[in-house]
Amino acid sequence: MAGSPYPARPARAGDRLLVSGDRTQGRLAVLVRELAAGAEVPPRRHTDDDVVYVVLEGEVAVAGADGEQVVGASAVLHVPPGTSHRYRALTDSVVLVLVAPAGAEHLLLHEDRLAAEDPGLLLALAQEHRVALLPGLLP
Repeated sequence: MAGSPYPARPARAGDRLLVSGDRTQGRLAVLVRELAAGAEVPPRRHTDDDVVYVVLEGEVAVAGADGEQVVGASAVLHVPPGTSHRYRALTDSVVLVLVAPAGAEHLLLHEDRLAAEDPGLLLALAQEHRVALLPGLLP
């Protein structure tokens, strides 16, 4: 997809669901994102979700309302509901993502494939899971 902010694999090396909301009665989901240097998770806003990012390996630039900050391994970042944000890997990185309440993990696991194959379905899934995809996300 020309102009897509979603890099082709292997820039996003992989996403793995560790704990599904189905196992927590919808209270929490946990996944791991493996990002190659330069991979970016485009701008978004989780309307109702608290999101916590734990950088397990590498260095990540996280941008939000307060500008951009660079964080490394062991950094923990909380993104409250309604906060616009994005992040990109400055080095090969592994990021643990916790989402509460659960639900958005279904979008997070499939967003790069859907952006390339079915942007309309991506937008519908984002709306269903209370995630606003911000301007410039899709061509």
